[in-house]
Amino acid sequence: MLNIFEDGGTTILQAEFQGTHTETMNAPDQTIPATGRRVTIPFVTIDRYDGRKITEFTLYFDRAELLGQLGLLPTPA
Repeated sequence: MLNIFEDGGTTILQAEFQGTHTETMNAPDQTIPATGRRVTIPFVTIDRYDGRKITEFTLYFDRAELLGQLGLLPTPA
């Protein structure tokens, strides 16, 4: 999945991250040791530009889904 939307100085990217958790992850309120698990997480970024320079970057993803795929939370039924 990959969608890119652009309007003037704003770009929205809708995509999916896939990877294996092989190293310690430093989250804002916790440190998560490597689990060795594979994850597939959809995400969205919103970038605002001033000419060719990014002035604002925002990332959205489902943290509970990520933690569930890592085996750290129960996965929803």
